[in-house]
Amino acid sequence: MFLKRLKDKLKLFKFDAEASVETQEKYVENWEKTIGKRDNLEIFELDFKGNWWDIFAKLKSKIIPLWGIDIINQSSWILFPILIAWVIQTGKYEYLFYLIFIRILTLIVSLIYYRLEPEVFMQAKRSITTSATKFFMEVDPINHSLRSTGTIISKVNRGSSSIENLMGILTWDILPTGAGLLTTFFALAALDWQIGLTCICLICLLIIASILVQNFNTNFTNQYSINLEDKVEEISIENLQQVQFIRSVFATENQYKKQVAQTSLFMQKNTAIWMSFMILTWIPLILYYVAVLILGWLVMYKINIGEISLVIGSGILGTYFLGSNNILAMGEKVRRASQSVKGVQDLYKFIQSFGKSTFPVLK
Repeated sequence: MFLKRLKDKLKLFKFDAEASVETQEKYVENWEKTIGKRDNLEIFELDFKGNWWDIFAKLKSKIIPLWGIDIINQSSWILFPILIAWVIQTGKYEYLFYLIFIRILTLIVSLIYYRLEPEVFMQAKRSITTSATKFFMEVDPINHSLRSTGTIISKVNRGSSSIENLMGILTWDILPTGAGLLTTFFALAALDWQIGLTCICLICLLIIASILVQNFNTNFTNQYSINLEDKVEEISIENLQQVQFIRSVFATENQYKKQVAQTSLFMQKNTAIWMSFMILTWIPLILYYVAVLILGWLVMYKINIGEISLVIGSGILGTYFLGSNNILAMGEKVRRASQSVKGVQDLYKFIQSFGKSTFPVLK
């Protein structure tokens, strides 16, 4: 009897295709009641004649606290090893309690961060999509007759995805890494200025090397990759839209072969681009281990001459590893951010040169 009741209760937690949509809807509604209904999830109408970064200004009331909480959380995490080392050296148990309490409190405050994050991402992405759709609905029909629908959809999809990717890279990668590096520098400099100065010089060298390596390829391949993707999307969407016409003239096979050929070309070229990125990342990776060798030697020297203790030296290296663990990916993040910016700019340029509306629509 007990096993039967347990089995019946576990059925409530099924997440497969057999679960009713009504049950899933109630589950979402319960979470909505828990976090509170958001009345400020408005769609911003963007002016494509202006600057693409205007959407950041429209969302500043959420972006500023979102990034501020992220900086606090990341900084406290970077300082954790050196603070643990300090607590151990003091030998006071109450300090350990205080440290853990503050860390847990920081995590609780971070819940605000997780509440704002989806709102910012969705508003940014959906505002661009909706504003672009509105523009193409209002523009004179003659402009559409001269353009491919597949290209339009490709541009809009890339632009909306690019702004979402840019928000993610800034929020999850570049901003936390930057805050972590600054925290690492000041923490180590406060303990020993020579170690702090060595650390910041090595980190700057690694960041520059990583960015230069990744941007070397990006500057030459980004627009080429966009053009290839546009051609694939153009053929794919046009084939689906004109399926009846294609069948009537018995051109289905030729159109399909054309799509396959263009898609294969796109995959081949993108594979070469990706491989070049992966191979070139070995350069900053080797430099990273050289930096570890230099910093490790300096810390060991300071321990041997008695300027710092073994515990503090271990804390310094732990702090450095936490603060620099994403440094090799910085070039990749900057490259992706650059690609995202160009994706948004590409949509803005496309709309600006597309045409205009000479009679009122949606007024």
